[in-house]
Amino acid sequence: MNRHSKNRRQFIGLTAAGVSAAWLGTSNSARAATNSNLSSQHVSVPSTTEPLNSTTTHRSSGTAPWFEISLAQWSLHRELGSKKLDNLDFAKITRTKFDIGAIEYVNSFFKDKAQDDAYLAGLNKRAEDHGVKQLLIMCDGEGALGDADAKKR
Repeated sequence: MNRHSKNRRQFIGLTAAGVSAAWLGTSNSARAATNSNLSSQHVSVPSTTEPLNSTTTHRSSGTAPWFEISLAQWSLHRELGSKKLDNLDFAKITRTKFDIGAIEYVNSFFKDKAQDDAYLAGLNKRAEDHGVKQLLIMCDGEGALGDADAKKR
């Protein structure tokens, strides 16, 4: 282990210990006041029985959700790999089955179509038709970004 790794580990350990000690040293009434302040901030917590519309608001209260989520294609890799789900239908399934408004692609599922403008336009159109944002493409098998050889990189 080099000197810097040891120093980082020591720093992290000491920081965690300090935070824990500070929290434990805080009186119960101070902790209760902190918790009370957090619970009085009118934050909408989605119901577990009601789907969340990730592009707008929580359905029942009309307030904005805490956060929005996206669905990564890898979550459905078995269906995509077995051809039970077509890559072009990913945005539709994301919206209609899961009511999620954003997606993350994986290049493995359409690597052979990477230069096919008509296919890519179809992906864009289907996502737009279903009100789904396309956030990113996770790339596998494209080489090492940190390779010292510029041609390999």
